[in-house]
Amino acid sequence: MRIAMLAGGSRGDYQPVLAVARELQARGHDVGVTASSDFAPTLRDAGLAVEEIRVDAMRIYREGTVAERMAGASIGRQVGALRHQAEAMAPELARALVDLWPRYDAVVSTALTFPWAGQLSAHDPRPQVLMLFVPALPSVWGDASMFATRAGRSPRNLLDGLRALGPGMAMGSPVADALADHGVPRGRGLRAARHTLTVPALIAHSPLSSRRAGSAAAGSC
Repeated sequence: MRIAMLAGGSRGDYQPVLAVARELQARGHDVGVTASSDFAPTLRDAGLAVEEIRVDAMRIYREGTVAERMAGASIGRQVGALRHQAEAMAPELARALVDLWPRYDAVVSTALTFPWAGQLSAHDPRPQVLMLFVPALPSVWGDASMFATRAGRSPRNLLDGLRALGPGMAMGSPVADALADHGVPRGRGLRAARHTLTVPALIAHSPLSSRRAGSAAAGSC
């Protein structure tokens, strides 16, 4: 099977993707990984096929206002700040995504790339798995989501988790606009969100660390 792994972000976002991609290769799959130009060499050195997004993502992060907005901000505000980086990268991201999409049978997306996959899958469906590095999906359980505000089971935790998805979906809006220029229709935001919330999810993280992180988050609220 040909599997596209939609990666993006900083080195910490790429490392888990690199590990999973190499394991998929070892199991006989053809794997391609998206990477901005500044991280493409790292993935190639690891023996992975790269779908290059021809921008220097970390330069945009450092030289623009993103780093300043991220410093000391809440998680929601941090995600919102990343939208500015997405705006700068959107034209090249759309080009790369439209080019690679027909060539793969299935897709793995991450917390930073799920809006891309949701928009494209609403237009041209593919089997998809959402790979997260922390337990960030909305849940009623206090120890099952980084956005939980109460320990233990509570509908409030689910509500707060759903609210937290808003900035993430908004982060994909500039890319969705750019995709529309390539013939991927806009106006399917609800369908894209529903798709994202119903795809299988993998927590690429130690279960022990996840439990500790979740409990700490709930206990601090």
